[in-house]
Amino acid sequence: MEQIRHICRRSPVEIEVFVHGALCMCYSGQCYLSSVIGRRSGNRGQCAQPCRLPYGYGRFEATRYPLSLKDNCLIEHVRELERMGVASVKIEGRMKRPEYVAVVTKAYRAAIDGRRVTENDMQQLEAVFSRQGFTQGYYEGKTGQSMFGTRQEPEDNRELFSAARATYESGERPRVPVKFYAMVRAGEPAQLAAQDEDGHVCKAVGPVPEQALVHSLTADDLESRLKKTGGTPYYCAMVRSVVDPGLMLPASAINAMRREVLAELTARRGRVALPKTNAYNPPALYDGMSGEPQLTVAVRSAAQITPRLIAEKPAVLYVPLSELYEHPELTRMIGVETQLAAILPRVVWSGENPGLAEQLKSVYVMGVRQLLVGNLGQIKIAKAAGFAVRGDFGLNIYNSRAMHYLRANGIDSQLLSFEMTLPQIRDVSKAVPAEVLIYGRLPLMVMENCVMKNRTGTCSCQTTQTKLTDRMGEEFPIVKDPGTCRNVLLNGKKLYLLDKKESFRGMGLWALRLQFTTENAGEVDRVLSEYRSGARFEPGSCTRGLYNRGVE
Repeated sequence: MEQIRHICRRSPVEIEVFVHGALCMCYSGQCYLSSVIGRRSGNRGQCAQPCRLPYGYGRFEATRYPLSLKDNCLIEHVRELERMGVASVKIEGRMKRPEYVAVVTKAYRAAIDGRRVTENDMQQLEAVFSRQGFTQGYYEGKTGQSMFGTRQEPEDNRELFSAARATYESGERPRVPVKFYAMVRAGEPAQLAAQDEDGHVCKAVGPVPEQALVHSLTADDLESRLKKTGGTPYYCAMVRSVVDPGLMLPASAINAMRREVLAELTARRGRVALPKTNAYNPPALYDGMSGEPQLTVAVRSAAQITPRLIAEKPAVLYVPLSELYEHPELTRMIGVETQLAAILPRVVWSGENPGLAEQLKSVYVMGVRQLLVGNLGQIKIAKAAGFAVRGDFGLNIYNSRAMHYLRANGIDSQLLSFEMTLPQIRDVSKAVPAEVLIYGRLPLMVMENCVMKNRTGTCSCQTTQTKLTDRMGEEFPIVKDPGTCRNVLLNGKKLYLLDKKESFRGMGLWALRLQFTTENAGEVDRVLSEYRSGARFEPGSCTRGLYNRGVE
């Protein structure tokens, strides 16, 4: 809550806070679990929610759900949020039934209006949807095992759902006002017109009126008939008519004309005018680099920087900022042919900035002049500190306009999204030098909640490595995000295209990257050897990623 208060006090725009509904385990925009497992990209709105499935530590456990968070529920804090300066609150209702929306919005509306939240309110919120209750963990700054839960078999909520349904089915629906204009003249066909508030006018022609034998049609009679718009989305706002005396027009004829003009009005209102569009202005197409792509390498630890790696003379060696800070000797080990770039954590909170600034100053003094960033907010900070900037996968760069944006902001190079296909990589404008990942464990999640601590009760990410196992027996290593105490969930199978380097020729790429995560020094050297000489693809332990399959 302190972060929300801090932002509200300093923001030039209104602040909205998410108060109720499903929470993601991963930081927004950084989850690739759904796309890698099932080709449904969470970054493109197609998440299949594999985090809600059971996983085990080391072996599959059908009753353990280490990635499934309870739903957020801040109904008891809405007045507090208002005092902080929050302008609006958001309730998640995607793919939920309308009864859920009715119950939840009613409860929050009452809370915002000042009514005390009751036990019955909480019971109803849990009844319409919950995962073993709710959590306020992130809001209160209390992460941990208590935040986790899974969907249980719902109780019989027919009575609650029926009452909720009645609140929107029995209420009067907003209707469209229409004006009627009628003319009933002797010897002429009767005419009726209807006009809505948008200016749509529809007309109908009826029979010629006859001379009245008993009762003559009056303007009041006509208005009474025209006002009978029940069962339609309209109501009669006004009637203007000209009715000659002594005439008779059957009620059936008036009703028929009324139905005809309203039906035509409905059809007319349903026609959406095509928006005015300007001619498409395609961005300039940059072909990129000619010749063979260069080699770049990223490591997680200084121990992975072997003599063989240094001898390979990669164009750029990416090393976590925290590792460079702790191992200043690295700058003396690397030859002049290799540029050294510090990797910034993808997630940095304001309270972590002082420590980050100290490390940046230190590595700058060492001679490091480049940073690899996976967060747009870090670009300005990096440049202000005097560093050149290279873009990492966390920027999620898919298209030519994004590449032009990076060019306009002075980015030196960009690792293209590993959710792209080979034809997309070929066709994207190389407005900045483009890099592609061809080896390594894909990072699937970056998490604030410590999966390791939730299992054992103690923080052991500095010294141990944990694996989650799914129902198919696939293993997903969990490692510490360098420089932070956040978890990174890695894919069990390593992306491997060392034998497919030919596929990237002629695409205008600047570099091909090898990314080392869990590898020891011997494995690093073996991969470097395979990069030069080639090796056979092993489908049991490796994957081609999404370059051929693509995502939805």
